Amino acid sequence: MRSAADLSRRIAAADPDPLSLDQAEAQINRIAAMYRVTPHGDLMDAMGPEWQKIEKVLDRRVSPRVRARLALVAGQYAFYLGILAFDLGDDDTARGLLTVASQHAAQAKDLLPASSPRRSDVSLLDGSVAAIRSSVAYFSGSYGEAADIAAQAREGAHPFARPILAGCEARAAVLAHRPDDAYATLADMQEHVWDGAIMPGPNPGDAAFVHSFLAIALAHLGNGVEAEPHARISLELEIAAGPDHYVQIGGNYTALARTYLRRPEPDPERAADATRQALLAVEGRPTRGVVQRAAEMWRQLDARWPELPAVRDLGEIVKTSGRALQAASGDATAV
Repeated sequence: MRSAADLSRRIAAADPDPLSLDQAEAQINRIAAMYRVTPHGDLMDAMGPEWQKIEKVLDRRVSPRVRARLALVAGQYAFYLGILAFDLGDDDTARGLLTVASQHAAQAKDLLPASSPRRSDVSLLDGSVAAIRSSVAYFSGSYGEAADIAAQAREGAHPFARPILAGCEARAAVLAHRPDDAYATLADMQEHVWDGAIMPGPNPGDAAFVHSFLAIALAHLGNGVEAEPHARISLELEIAAGPDHYVQIGGNYTALARTYLRRPEPDPERAADATRQALLAVEGRPTRGVVQRAAEMWRQLDARWPELPAVRDLGEIVKTSGRALQAASGDATAV
């Protein structure tokens, strides 16, 4: 029965060695630690091949115990590649990768024992995917959908993901004309600030995040004067935590810029300057959220104050940043 013997050996050899499995899990934590300070293209180049290697192993006859761990790691890789695609403005690729991440999370959950501590990691992956799915909808202008996605995932979410989901829900609820929901969710966000270590997922829902999303939501509500101190506190906290957190720092500057416009007496020159600072923060490392919001800010400024030199100068920087993002977005489709 040589065929049976060969099959037995293939089954026995299907599982990766324990050290390789441990290293794959450790690599996810290293990615979480370096994500905010590494250019998107560099991360894409490093993670894409590693994810594909894990997917090939999952195609083999791996044991259920090993499959559960590998499915979780593959899901975390797919999540990070999905958020990279989103940050580069490639929503179709982002949606596909986030769907794969959810499928892996579901498989890991089915295979893991109820007592396994890794089920908490699955919960974190589910919440992280929901936060980025909400963000994709938000930046696409589907504000009701964005709020609903985050709301459905927020209750019972992993503590790391809960304030992130609350922030995503609140900013979308304002633009979906649900101010009561927005205020309630902002309160929930402030009650669940994350003060622990960095974990695999989006930007942590720490104090800097909470002040940033308070500034965003309050400015959208027209309370720019009230929002400004939150934007400044968030910016100071983020710079203190990591001056190379270019995505978050750029986002904080766009939040600050919005506070200067959404008030009874707008200050277009300060809004233009803050928007310029946002684009300088991501110069050479274009990211969709900052570039898109900066372009929107410039269009509002140009519609009302086109004669201001600061507004004219900002327009040139916005165009350059937009071209850089468009060029970078092509990398995401290669995943």
